[in-house]
Amino acid sequence: MGEKKRVFLLIFIMAASAFIAVGVAISTLYRTAFKEEQARLMETAQSQARLIEAIARFDEKYSKNYPGGSEPATLSQIIDAHNHYKGFGKTGEFTLSKKEGDNIVFLLSHRHFDLDRPKSVPFDSELAEPMRMALLGRSGTVIGLDYRGEIVMAVHEPVAELDLGIVAKIDLSEIRAPFLETGAIAGLITVLVVLVGASLFIKITNPMIKQLETRTVELETMTDEMRREIEERKLTEEALAKSEDKYRNLFEHANDSIFIIDQSSRRFLDVNENAVKRLGYTRDELLQLTVDDISTPEATQHSDDIIRELLNAGHVTFERTHLRKDKTKILVEISSRVIEYGDRHVFQSIVRDITKRKRIEDALQSAHDNLEQQVQKRTAQLISANEILNLEIEERKYNEEKLLEQQEKMRSLSSKLLLAEERERRRIATELHDRIGQTLAITKIKLGELREASTSNEAAEALEEILEFIDQTIQDARSLTFELSPPVLYELGLEAALDWLANQIREKHGLQIEFNDDGQPKPLDDSCRVIMFQAARELLFNIVKHACAHSATVSVRKDDNDIRIDIEDNGIGFENSELEATETGSRGFGLFSIRERLNPLGGHLEIKSEPGRGTHVTMVAPLSCSIENTGEHSVP
Repeated sequence: MGEKKRVFLLIFIMAASAFIAVGVAISTLYRTAFKEEQARLMETAQSQARLIEAIARFDEKYSKNYPGGSEPATLSQIIDAHNHYKGFGKTGEFTLSKKEGDNIVFLLSHRHFDLDRPKSVPFDSELAEPMRMALLGRSGTVIGLDYRGEIVMAVHEPVAELDLGIVAKIDLSEIRAPFLETGAIAGLITVLVVLVGASLFIKITNPMIKQLETRTVELETMTDEMRREIEERKLTEEALAKSEDKYRNLFEHANDSIFIIDQSSRRFLDVNENAVKRLGYTRDELLQLTVDDISTPEATQHSDDIIRELLNAGHVTFERTHLRKDKTKILVEISSRVIEYGDRHVFQSIVRDITKRKRIEDALQSAHDNLEQQVQKRTAQLISANEILNLEIEERKYNEEKLLEQQEKMRSLSSKLLLAEERERRRIATELHDRIGQTLAITKIKLGELREASTSNEAAEALEEILEFIDQTIQDARSLTFELSPPVLYELGLEAALDWLANQIREKHGLQIEFNDDGQPKPLDDSCRVIMFQAARELLFNIVKHACAHSATVSVRKDDNDIRIDIEDNGIGFENSELEATETGSRGFGLFSIRERLNPLGGHLEIKSEPGRGTHVTMVAPLSCSIENTGEHSVP
């Protein structure tokens, strides 16, 4: 794979990671909001149905003299109350209907359609699916078409006392709208960040890639040249070996006796076959002797005189240019010496043509010098190339560090999305508290005043029953407010919020949770506090869903300049291989998500587990942790 392909692959991986992180975060927020809206509608519809049933029982007992009987009295009160109710959200409303023949007849005015005189809908029509389920006596939730033909999320509940059906519904498009808008904004920001990062990355790496390609071509060229030079040297060495074999063969089979003697030690270094025959020794014996050793009884006096003559007599060798008959010039070597042969002294000369040998020797010396220069030049080039490569490696390390910085920024964006989720939770909780909670509280006060002013014991008892229903509704609204965004987290701190969370899980799920706090002050930034609380809540719900545990322990303590939250259960645990699969992302997105949340805070996650021995999870973060935000990103 080429360097450019690797660069584009890295950019693609960075972009894909960013879009996956944004998509997962927004889809998680949407699922959470969807479930919370569904729970809110269900609680509201059920409480309204029970309230209508209570009013019906009251009217059946005390409003028999009302024109038409107790049922019209009840319906008139419900219609009157509904006329003063504007609905919830932009599209949310209640509908109440009954079945007359083969039609569904609506008793309350609509908010969007048929405002004052609601039209009936055939019972077997595709419209008004939630109301048809309620009139069939079924309680639950459904995603379907309402009387307008719009897709809604609706909760249907039968009113048993009056054979009516009540539906609390809201358009599905209203639930999706903020998340589609958030997804579009987050996607646009992600695209811009990826484009800017990719352009900077390409701008930084392009010169380096071009230099690497240039250096690669130069190194390949140098390698080919050196390979050719090595082959030439091998051929030269083979030629030298052949030449040495040739001259060795001439030395061995020369007609003259040839001796090679070390002048200082007078030791024989080499001799040819004629010398061996002439002296009467073997070659190995001669190579172990000196010239003086030859004066032995085994050697003849004649042989001894010849050896001494070789050392002491005059011996001249010189070169000169010779002109042949054909006018060609050749270089010859002339060796002359005086030897004693019998009773006479003779002058002997040996003439050899050394033209080709000289030419070869000069060519070999020139080739040797040239090769040494090339080797030195290539060595200098390799040293320079090595230095350049080291610089390029340092540049690549710098670019990798920049890429890691971009990854850290993406983690920070994920944390900001988490804080945005918390802001939305708190906004919904505030709306629930300020609107429904305040309305219920005022209703309770008015009913209390009516009960005090009532002179009838029966009316007072009925009002007391209604007050109990309203108290229960207020308590449910407060519980939902706490579950969405517990005020105790912002007012009393992380420790109090974790204690409250342990009590809630204990009451709702039966998991026995023991909470421990070392009592030391732990000042935390709001963003750090929210992320630590959300992570702890996700771990506790994991225990409830997957661990099959009977009890758990939550401990909060200060460790030097860090805050440590230990969560331990006595559940089924898991193998290390499952933990490794979780780390690599093949399963267990929850633990990966928690680890990614802690990274921007400078914190980390520790997990210890064995099958059958439970699981121990530790979250650690510095007390000074914070996510740098502008005012619009901070948690309210």
